[in-house]
Amino acid sequence: MKKLQVFALIICLIPFGLIAEETKQPGESGQAAVQIPLADESQNDAASQSLRLTLNVDFTTVSMKQANDAMNDDYAVTKLGAGVIGTFDIEIAVYPFLMLGPRAGYLYCFPATSEHVLPGPLNTKTSMDVSLIPVEAGATLRFGLPGTAISLSAGAFGGVGFAHVVNNVDVINAGSQTSSYVQPYDGLGFCGEINAAVEIKIAKNVDFNVNAGYRLANIINVKQSENVDYSLNSVIYTVGNKGETMKDASNTDVPFDFSGINIGIGISLGF
Repeated sequence: MKKLQVFALIICLIPFGLIAEETKQPGESGQAAVQIPLADESQNDAASQSLRLTLNVDFTTVSMKQANDAMNDDYAVTKLGAGVIGTFDIEIAVYPFLMLGPRAGYLYCFPATSEHVLPGPLNTKTSMDVSLIPVEAGATLRFGLPGTAISLSAGAFGGVGFAHVVNNVDVINAGSQTSSYVQPYDGLGFCGEINAAVEIKIAKNVDFNVNAGYRLANIINVKQSENVDYSLNSVIYTVGNKGETMKDASNTDVPFDFSGINIGIGISLGF
């Protein structure tokens, strides 16, 4: 049975609230005065937080030209090109406005699909699921804008990206008999990212952000993680063996380049 991977990331947004404080000021006429204070230093605590937890959910592009080119001899091709990524940061203040800490995430590409005619005649229909788990560490500079509830931040991260590629394949023969198999691959490589965000304080210790960035993560090859075969008409066919590198029609390693632009939203808790 064809394996179906489901990826869902849900982020709960906290509604904005405007707080007005009424205070009575004694005067000669005895009338009350109403004041609505601007955000002050106690509200914009960008330099006073010692620990921050941040969850971002972004739309992302991916640079999968070579992986897509490897499917050029197929037809009915839907190429890899975009996806969604969720990241979680733990940051500790080491100096006013400077925070350090780890970041982990999950990037899921929208699947690629293709069909291919083999001798036999056989027809294959493939759905390729591609994902990346970045594990990084980095630094973030964060500054509050005086007199407002807005902060600006910029960061840089570097580490390792773990790629996972799965071909879900249906094989159909001339008699319309069908067999299915799953062919998994794994790979790893350097992963780095720069990003920036505009943050708005929406409650005590809670910030909402709009963020954007660029990720560099080119996984130069992926290797099959288990032996794979399938049976059709009582005949067993070997698809590939564990440790074999994915190659294109010219016998060249197929890279998976997850480099691209992120843009999205997030929420932070600061302490």
